[in-house]
Amino acid sequence: MRHLLACLIVTIALLPGGEAKPDRHAEHARFAPPVKAKLLFFSLAGGAGDQWFNAVQVKGRKAVGMMEKGPFGLVVTVKDDDTVSARVLGDKSATTKPDTDLPNGGKTGPYTWGYKQVAPLLQQPFLTGGGLDLWGCTLEEAKTAKVRYAPAMADSRIKGLWMTPKGTLLATSFTDGGNTILRADPRDRNVTMETGFDAGGGGGGRSSWLIELSPKNGAPLGVLACRGTVVCHAYDAWNRLIVGGGAVNRTGADDVTGNFDGAGLLMADFDWKSALFRAHLGLPKDAPGKAGGMTWAIDVDNDSGLMAAVGWMEGTPRGVNEIQAKSGGGKDAFLAVFRLWTEDEAKAAKQAEIDSKKPPAQVQAKPAGD
Repeated sequence: MRHLLACLIVTIALLPGGEAKPDRHAEHARFAPPVKAKLLFFSLAGGAGDQWFNAVQVKGRKAVGMMEKGPFGLVVTVKDDDTVSARVLGDKSATTKPDTDLPNGGKTGPYTWGYKQVAPLLQQPFLTGGGLDLWGCTLEEAKTAKVRYAPAMADSRIKGLWMTPKGTLLATSFTDGGNTILRADPRDRNVTMETGFDAGGGGGGRSSWLIELSPKNGAPLGVLACRGTVVCHAYDAWNRLIVGGGAVNRTGADDVTGNFDGAGLLMADFDWKSALFRAHLGLPKDAPGKAGGMTWAIDVDNDSGLMAAVGWMEGTPRGVNEIQAKSGGGKDAFLAVFRLWTEDEAKAAKQAEIDSKKPPAQVQAKPAGD
């Protein structure tokens, strides 16, 4: 099971003759298939008490969400015409206590991260280890920082740290206000970082700042500020980031489901200059009732173009091809399956990259009319 921001700075290497060679990850990303997200399936699954899915796998046209070590799950198969079939695995009356947030600190490889209580009413983030010593402001340093909206007196914490497929570090964090030290370069509290695009956070209220860092020196390579709580992520084969959690996007910012709010998903382009899709798994603005939750795990199959997300939901959301029409009570597990691109588009992307490396004479011409 796989569980798996802001402009990315493209590194340039010089060949012996002085010719610039683009970063291989950026070159690969040029051939990524376009994202046209469509929600194929979204359903609750659960009985009385609390359930969730915290693990997900997509393999080919099959998506499976599971609860912890497997007492309960849901499998969805996508057919050629994008219709679906679904069935419950195990006992949907099995109960557990779903998580609602990431821990407030921890270790990832040589790195230690979290927050320090620098004053009775102020928490400041830190990340150390592996030759890095980032953030870690004292109360006086937070008060005198020249970052935008200073003094930096909003509680802030590093909540998670992951290695990316590009070999960089991805930090997710929490703050309860816009006047946060997370706006500052983690090496210099007086330098304000700019986000790549508006991801809904960074103002008043809770935000999750996503910061990509160089493991060599801690330099920030990209920044996004999402609304609410980001707890999970995944990358596609072209290093495009998808994040999930609670809310994530601005209310009403949804170009897939048309919902107003709910468990959130956001996909950024390779450079973090724009959103490829935003989605809320919940309800439209004027719908009766309430539904809210948290995306807890994401997976993508690059060949089929299918993405699945799982988590927990309270209330009854607007489903798609659902197998359970109403909440079973408490928190229910959910599984959502999206098509991001088609199998043919994935094949075409791979072939285009292969052809780009061939001499022009070796690239097979397409028949007229294709």
